[in-house]
Amino acid sequence: MRMPLTIASLSVLLIAIVPFPYVCVRSASAAGSDGLADQVRPEPVQKSGSRTALAWSDLPDPGPCAEPHLTEAADLHLARALSFFDRGEWDAAHLAFRQAAEQFPGPTVVPMARAFLAEILVRQDRTTQRRLDAVQAYVELIRDFPESANAQRARWRIGDLYRELGWTAESQAAYQRAVAESMNARDAARAFLGLGMTWLAAQEWKQALHAFQQVRAGTEQEMLVQWATLGAAAAQYGAGRLPEAASLYESAMRRWPDLVRACPSCLLELADIEQGQGRAATARQLWSSFVNLYPRDERAPSALLQWADSLHQSRRFSASEMLYRTVIARFPDAPEADRARLRLTEAGKALAMQAGDRALALEVQSGFGVHPPLPVAPEERAQILRAISQQQPLDSLGSEALVRLGEHFQAQGKEEEAVRHFLSACRRDGVVSGDPWPGAARRRLAELAQPALEEALRSADDWRVVVAFHRADGCVDWLALEEDLVLRGADAHRRLGFSAGAVELYQQVLHRQAGSRRRQEALIGLGRAYLDQDDPGAARRVFERYQLENPLGPYRMEALRYLAEAWTRLGNARSVVKVCRRWLKLHDAQPTQDAQYNEMLLQLADAQASLGAHAEAAATLDLAERVGAIADLTTVLQFARVLAQAGRITAAAARYGDVVRLAPASDEADLARFQLSRLWLTQRQYAEAVLIADKGRTAVRNKIVRRAMALVTATAKTEQGRKGETHHGSGGLDRAGRS
Repeated sequence: MRMPLTIASLSVLLIAIVPFPYVCVRSASAAGSDGLADQVRPEPVQKSGSRTALAWSDLPDPGPCAEPHLTEAADLHLARALSFFDRGEWDAAHLAFRQAAEQFPGPTVVPMARAFLAEILVRQDRTTQRRLDAVQAYVELIRDFPESANAQRARWRIGDLYRELGWTAESQAAYQRAVAESMNARDAARAFLGLGMTWLAAQEWKQALHAFQQVRAGTEQEMLVQWATLGAAAAQYGAGRLPEAASLYESAMRRWPDLVRACPSCLLELADIEQGQGRAATARQLWSSFVNLYPRDERAPSALLQWADSLHQSRRFSASEMLYRTVIARFPDAPEADRARLRLTEAGKALAMQAGDRALALEVQSGFGVHPPLPVAPEERAQILRAISQQQPLDSLGSEALVRLGEHFQAQGKEEEAVRHFLSACRRDGVVSGDPWPGAARRRLAELAQPALEEALRSADDWRVVVAFHRADGCVDWLALEEDLVLRGADAHRRLGFSAGAVELYQQVLHRQAGSRRRQEALIGLGRAYLDQDDPGAARRVFERYQLENPLGPYRMEALRYLAEAWTRLGNARSVVKVCRRWLKLHDAQPTQDAQYNEMLLQLADAQASLGAHAEAAATLDLAERVGAIADLTTVLQFARVLAQAGRITAAAARYGDVVRLAPASDEADLARFQLSRLWLTQRQYAEAVLIADKGRTAVRNKIVRRAMALVTATAKTEQGRKGETHHGSGGLDRAGRS
């Protein structure tokens, strides 16, 4: 009897590793060599170098199966058709299977014949149309013979054909339908395997892993378990769960070492995992295996370069130099060749430094061909790096070359040249996604900027500090500097009014998870910078963040004081009152000797007055007056206004009189005269209002105030005449503020 046909291009390799797991139903007439052969030969597999390569596109497939109860005549006819199929005589095979289906129209021959006819469509011409024709043939087979063994295979085979076309949605739907309609665990597991590979190609790692786990849990057929194990490892690797991926790969390597070696992608992923986990020697062995097994694979240059880089990092410079030269010689047109040239300059430099006194001997040996030539001459190294940077303007390799060139000039003491090349690398930021070298250039610029910054900070000249910070055109990575330098630089920016620069630097300190003290200072500075930018909302959030993070911090009083200012600018008087009272409660210094205490009292009184709590505001100002906080004429005017609003008229008049007496020729005195006359007018003391207004008009310099006082005089006289009052002199003025 013949076993089922294998169509997948990988089957030759896998059959050599383990027995083929699929056992199809045998014919009833198993007599002699004229029966169906045990297995039909598959098409040749895809090669990479001289080694058979496992590819995710090729999944195990047992091929069409013989249905039960074949007659001897049908068996012989199908054997003839299969012989044509084996030899690749597609037209003859097509005719023979059609004749078999016509001659034996029952359910024992037709499903198998139609399955082979569908496969012939794909084998004969692997075009999109032929694959779709094969899909249609399988759909008709499922419709006409839904319970046949070949219909079971046809359900997931349709998913395979859609997956080969890259039609992800259609292949997923076909596989899911095959899982739902499968009549046995074997076909369900095979459908799950195809579904997992489809999710894997779509980089849907979670769904792919779930499908592979279903295969591993639902079947004992070793070939499917092998594929599912490698697929699960690839899904874990793609999801970034490297320990889990390593465990699966190591398990597969122990159980099926030939299978893992037959999978180029598996070797590379496992090497990457081993390198990332610090097992560089194992990673180098895997890269070596890949390069030797698959020298013609398109990823061979990259594997060889990674192998060389690993040797270079292990300070095996001679070996790494040899591999870099191999990359250049074997793959001169590959992008890795330029990377190898760049690395070669570093390897040669490192090898010469390592040689020390033997560097001259190595150079002489290079001249006689005993040792490969070493590009350690500064001119040659700069020339190579400059050429690479110009040839690779849209690749991270060009950025790396610029950074190396900057380091080259920095080592030679040519600081301006170094800064120029570092800046060129820095300006490539965003040109290539994931390029790490612009960041490296910013760190190098920070190293160059640090001495100048330290000198400027020692000079206590804020302007020099700001100039030093911006010397490198804003490309410096401040994270590479000491926290104290960045913090003091931010303070200098803020003091000079460069609030935007100060905000950026304070945030740099906060982003690096600075120590508690530095972080607190940065928060206070950041909030002040936001206030300088007239952004009280942002300042409020920063100061509240400080209070939340550091309720007992050394700057909590300062944070409360600036928080009160932010709330004042936002117009939230209730919050101002709350914050000021909290600050005053925490204050423990002598009030009469503390300017901040005086400031908070006045701010509290102003907020209380704006809320209409005039009595509370007046009481707060009484306290402020006792501790000496009311020291200027503007504050006295404010105090008088609050006293008047609180109904303390005599006290208010006395404060207005104090302003006039202390500075009779000032603008504040003009305003005090007007407010005093207006005060008596509102209290219906018309005689006092007229007397003060009349005398005040001659002393007031401001025309607007003079006109306002004239209006007060006219109003007071009108009201006085209406009530029949007469002017008697200075009754009110004797009590408060005669001018």
